[in-house]
Amino acid sequence: MSAALFSASFGTLYYFLTLYTQEVLHYNAIQSGVSFLPLTLSALVGSKFINRMISTVGIAGTLGSGMGLGVIGFMILTQLSANNSFLVMIPGTIIIGLGQAFVFTTMFIAAGLGIEPKEQGIASAIINTGQQIGSAIGLAVIMAIVSAISNTSGSLEQMETALLTDAVHMALFIEAIIALFGVIVAFSLRQKKSSSLLANK
Repeated sequence: MSAALFSASFGTLYYFLTLYTQEVLHYNAIQSGVSFLPLTLSALVGSKFINRMISTVGIAGTLGSGMGLGVIGFMILTQLSANNSFLVMIPGTIIIGLGQAFVFTTMFIAAGLGIEPKEQGIASAIINTGQQIGSAIGLAVIMAIVSAISNTSGSLEQMETALLTDAVHMALFIEAIIALFGVIVAFSLRQKKSSSLLANK
């Protein structure tokens, strides 16, 4: 579930930010790619703190923290406008990058816990499948909602700049909601683990 929610929120972000940078800010492909560097670098930095996070707040807490950072980052990005430069994206993308590192790494660690070595490949495959399903369904659902609210049946690329900016805002808000569900799922896992520990005492 966490893998699907992660891909439905964090994974679909790249599509909508690419739309924003190329269709709203009119960046070329290289400039658009450069605008993603803060996200990539912050994810790299965040990966250095995974072990410390897990030892401090546990796996569920790390997953929840990562998803929570995603919620904050997505909401910050909803303030983007047609008059901005990619510099305005930096605070939100840095926060999202940190959250992405926490969730992506930790969900694979969680999948391998208590699994026999010969079954590790299956556990990893399940996570990867969840990611693929989450990104495909997540993008389809977000696009359907955005199209319905925007009252358009055409592609987003054909929208006027102002309308496209609004559509990206809606998509980011939906991604924040999906990430919030991820926080709830992580919290429920933590509660379930605590309940099982109490039952075993």
